[in-house]
Amino acid sequence: MHVQFQQLKPHTSRISHEALRQDLARLERLAHALDTQFQIPGTAVRFGWDSILGLFPILGGLVTVVPAGLQLSLAGAMGARHRVFAQLIANKLIDFFIGGIPVFGDVFDVFFKCNWRNYRALKAEYDWQCAKALTHAQP
Repeated sequence: MHVQFQQLKPHTSRISHEALRQDLARLERLAHALDTQFQIPGTAVRFGWDSILGLFPILGGLVTVVPAGLQLSLAGAMGARHRVFAQLIANKLIDFFIGGIPVFGDVFDVFFKCNWRNYRALKAEYDWQCAKALTHAQP
């Protein structure tokens, strides 16, 4: 059964189910590039462009604000619950302030993976909304 996204939250939805899936896929690719694209050889430690850009004070923090804006925009378009917005914002604030501490913040960024956390929160919200819509669609 194909569920239209408008059925999920008709009072707040601004995009179709298919467009939302595509946006989530784009956010997944962006989170991968920013947080897990590279691996330290011989270890399971992964890092991405967020960690590399974080080596440049101010510039690194400012550049990574753009993905946070995209994540918040998608959360708004999907009609995400307030707790999801709070989680996205808290993750970004933690990343911005702790990640801004010289040396320690760079190491922190490698392990915190803010963009990946936010992608997973949005994906979980999407899955929750789809499951909710399916249970309401059944007779």
